[in-house]
Amino acid sequence: MRNTPSISEQAWGSTHACLLSDGLNNNLCILPKYGGLLLFWKHRDIDLIETFDSENALLKQLEETYPNCKLSPFACRINNGEYKWNNQSFSIKPLKPDGHALHGWMYKTEFFIKEKLQTSEFASLVLHAAYNRQYSYYPFSFYISIKYTLYQTGKIEITTYYENTGKSTMPLVDGWHPYFITPEGTDQSYLQADISEFIEANKLIPTGRNKEYLNFKDGQIIGDTHWDTCFFWKLNGKARLKTSMGTIIIENIQGYDFLQIYTPPHRKSIALEPLTGAPDAFNNKIGLTKLAPKEKIYFTLSLNFISN
Repeated sequence: MRNTPSISEQAWGSTHACLLSDGLNNNLCILPKYGGLLLFWKHRDIDLIETFDSENALLKQLEETYPNCKLSPFACRINNGEYKWNNQSFSIKPLKPDGHALHGWMYKTEFFIKEKLQTSEFASLVLHAAYNRQYSYYPFSFYISIKYTLYQTGKIEITTYYENTGKSTMPLVDGWHPYFITPEGTDQSYLQADISEFIEANKLIPTGRNKEYLNFKDGQIIGDTHWDTCFFWKLNGKARLKTSMGTIIIENIQGYDFLQIYTPPHRKSIALEPLTGAPDAFNNKIGLTKLAPKEKIYFTLSLNFISN
């Protein structure tokens, strides 16, 4: 019998969650209240990303580890929280303990359901929100929507759409921060990715130099190396994380030209972060989107899992 994708809502803490199912093995849960973050991605009963069993547990980590969050309107660090735009200087607050601004603020913005669609081939959910010059250090306005599609095959596509609703060109970097579980520990996991060059950084701020690194292109055991590194990632490039559960595949469908690899201290998961621009892009302009008034843009990635 053919499986039928579905979409439903359920209570979760003080809010509600949206559940997409392919009708067979794969389930995706999304929290609109918290920037549309991914609460869980399950294959059968196996968690593929880090998850939380309560809202309080999530809130304790939200601004510490950014679990499975949307990163916008910038991703990674902005040096000292300062940047210049149109001959004006801006200082982003608050800063993290290392003295830099980190990952924007849309992850703590409530999104609302715009559309739910269910067919014999897929289930999709569209969330949307608006930013309207709320902070003096980012005096721009934009509309954002996120479309999650779970296909009958188990494949997931996530498309983020922006429209500049203000009167001046705005700087923009979009990203995601998923933590993929490594049951045997990150050190024993295997990563192969279509990346061969990374952006050299000093205290996580790019230096302006790039370095070749081919090991991930060929594929390697991650080992005990600590990574918090941004690589250039080509269009339609893939990253394949192999663990004892199976293989997670991430693909850059449109616009995610950078892949940040981060190994958290506990080494029970690894963050593979699709980004549209480099760390500190508001200053160094590497991959920076300059969105003109009324201009629109979208970015798409896909996720898939093949069990062992």
